[in-house]
Amino acid sequence: MTPQDQFFLLATDGLWDVFTNDEAVQFIHKRLLVGETLEQVSRAIVQEAYKKLSTDNITAMLVLLQLQPETEKSHLNRHATEL
Repeated sequence: MTPQDQFFLLATDGLWDVFTNDEAVQFIHKRLLVGETLEQVSRAIVQEAYKKLSTDNITAMLVLLQLQPETEKSHLNRHATEL
């Protein structure tokens, strides 16, 4: 891991059968930037793997390591809205 890493994704073969590493990173990053929660993003990537016709078990756990300025602003705004 590097200081620039924002998150890591732990997932089963069912996800990796239909996503490359780069595709998964882009999918997750795009959703974090618009303020989706970790749960929403995790569910979305599992659902997308299912839509891509994965035939294996699909499980994903997303861990946020740090917030980048643009991501932090989105998450803080979303949290404030939910309160």
